[in-house]
Amino acid sequence: MCNVTNAYAMFKDCSSLTSLDLSGLNTSNLTYANSMFKGCNSLINLDLKGIDTSNIYDMAEMFSGCSSLTSLDLSSFNTIKVKNMRNMFVNDQKLTTIYVSNSIWTTANADITNMFYNCGTSSVTYK
Repeated sequence: MCNVTNAYAMFKDCSSLTSLDLSGLNTSNLTYANSMFKGCNSLINLDLKGIDTSNIYDMAEMFSGCSSLTSLDLSSFNTIKVKNMRNMFVNDQKLTTIYVSNSIWTTANADITNMFYNCGTSSVTYK
């Protein structure tokens, strides 16, 4: 498998992308995931199970503009080293559920300015 170190804007503005399975991607050395899926406004299914995020510093705008996503399973995420989560879910109007059980999900060390700005009328539920 491929060993990714920088995923900045990797799928940015892939507006025709509806489904993506990244469960087999080796991300153990990944440090930048900012804008990774930004503008993927047709994305409905995103499989990130098994993704290693333990070395990521920047997740800013990672899912920004994914306006068709209704839920995200981030249960494999480890955000201890993340410093930037600004605008992470901006304009995700249909996003209502984020699964973080079994994850190491913390925003204690990160800038979370506008993290959920314009996420629609419903609140986002963490499960």
